[in-house]
Order: sequence, then structure tokens, then C-alpha cells
Amino acid sequence: MPLLETELSIFPFKYKEIWFSDRLYDVSGYDCVTFRNCDRVMERPGFYRTESSTMVVDLSKGEQELWKDMSESNCRKPINRAKRMNIGIKVNQNYDEFLEINRAFRKEKGLPRWDPSVEYMKEYGTLFVSEHDGQILSGLFCLQDDNIMMQLITGSKRLEAPEENKNFIANANKFMIWESILYAKQNGLKIYDWGGYYTGKEHDIPKERINIFKKSFGGDVVVRYNYRHNYSMPMKLVKGVGSMIRIKA
Repeated sequence: MPLLETELSIFPFKYKEIWFSDRLYDVSGYDCVTFRNCDRVMERPGFYRTESSTMVVDLSKGEQELWKDMSESNCRKPINRAKRMNIGIKVNQNYDEFLEINRAFRKEKGLPRWDPSVEYMKEYGTLFVSEHDGQILSGLFCLQDDNIMMQLITGSKRLEAPEENKNFIANANKFMIWESILYAKQNGLKIYDWGGYYTGKEHDIPKERINIFKKSFGGDVVVRYNYRHNYSMPMKLVKGVGSMIRIKA
């Protein structure tokens, strides 16, 4: 199975990211390589491991079973409302509109700006957007390989909308997510990954609310592993200094 490999350049460093791999190996020509979202513990000299949690949906289930696994009040009813309101879901269209929504959404949330290029999205995954009367309401960009679809970036106009429109946009967003799950299943993928699930010890209300939202769609919480190897000496120095600063703090 071909691996999903993405590249990123942040001057002066060049990164390679390899997703969902079941083995580790060295690469050449990069300052750093990271194997992301691996489902098993592996060992290889020079690599260090971190772990995190995420929520996944088993796409081997039938569509009706997936539908019934979702919360009736938080998912099924809002999705049906969105259908009745003629919300449309578009695939791999309206990239620029999505990026504008993403910028505004992250600003409203107080998150750092993150703008993947249109070329990056076209090469490495699938973009879903919800639309009503020609207006894009929300968007979701997912990475994917032959087995896994994983949410990477999502945003909507809900936070900036008038109060009377917020539920309408929220329903459209839930419908879009459901359609992305069905799209993954219909294209023969095995796992739908929500891209993270908060399991920290500290009480964090915003993250816990996101957990509740994700759990309402069904699925199971699992552990995933990331493996990183810093190759170039400048990269090793930068990471070493960063570790010392964190320790002192």
C-alpha cells in the first residue's frame, strides 16, 4: 500500500511527514522526518516516540449501523434538518472560500493562523464544504490514504454569524461531517479518524466540549504514536534549545 507522504518547508528547514505507517525507516534530503498517527509501538535508532489519543470510526460497519451509533438529538435530528433545508455538500471545490473561512474561524477561536495551500489540499486529501443558496457555510479538509481518512482542518461561519443563524450553520456542519464519513466508507476506506481527542489530566472546558461533540458521532478512543528523527545539526540544536527552555519553565 502506498504511504501518504507530505512535505513542508519552514525556512531554513525542510520536513517530511509520513502518515499511518506500520514501519519506521530513514529518509534523506530532509532536516527532520516525522511518522504520524501510527497505530503501534515501534523502535528504531534515532527516533523518539510521543503518543496521543484520537477517536476513530470503524467503516466496516454498515451505513445504518453507523447512523444508529450517532446521538439522535445531537446528530441525527440536526442532520435531517439540514437535509430538509436543502443544504448541499460539495467535494473538492471552493478551496479559496474554505481558506477564508478557516482564517476567520481560527482568529475567532484564538488559534494561530494555519493556511495549507490549495496545492497541498489537492495533492494530499479531500475537501468537503457545506453550501446553501450559493454561500459556503463550513468546510472540512481530510488527509487520506488507501485505508484511513483523518480530519485535519475544520471551520465554519457559526462563530461570526448572527445568533439566529448559528444553529442553521451548526446543522449544516454536522451534515457535512456525516457525508465525509459516508464518502470514506463508499470509497473503500477502513477507518475515519477525528484527528485527536483530549485526554489530558487538567480540566479544559473547551477541549472537553469538543470531545462531547466528537463522541456524539459514535466511535472509539484509541492511542496513536508519532515518531520523529532530527537529521541536520541545526535542527538538533533548535530542538535541544527548545527542550531546555521547557525544562526551565
